[in-house]
Amino acid sequence: MIVYKPDRFLTANFQMQEFLVSASHPEMVSGIELLEEEIQNYLWLCSFCLQPVRDKFGPVTITSGYRPKILNLAIGGIVNSQHMDGEAADFQCKDMHEAYEYIVNGLDWPGQIFLFEKKKYIHLALPRVGWDRKHKIVT
Repeated sequence: MIVYKPDRFLTANFQMQEFLVSASHPEMVSGIELLEEEIQNYLWLCSFCLQPVRDKFGPVTITSGYRPKILNLAIGGIVNSQHMDGEAADFQCKDMHEAYEYIVNGLDWPGQIFLFEKKKYIHLALPRVGWDRKHKIVT
């Protein structure tokens, strides 16, 4: 297992440690070690989506990133959650509706993106072979 450096910058404004968060169970993310593949997944998310969103709309706050299986279970995540593979992140930013539209139309995001209006966050996931591209606003 390759140990990441928590202060490692993935892009100009995103550090690896920002993806090791859990609002509901912060104690379950301390001491996590990521594989290089998981780090590369977050590099892709940052480079091709999160950094462009940050550049256009200002600060982006990651509310959920990597989830070990036990954390995913504790928060009621789906059994095949891409968070467990370092392929997904949930975030908040200013102008979330505009950011959602920008990701879907401006960036033509090939993976999943869900805007959860009531919970006030956007879920973003890398594309997977055999999975349909899904873009949806959840009210």
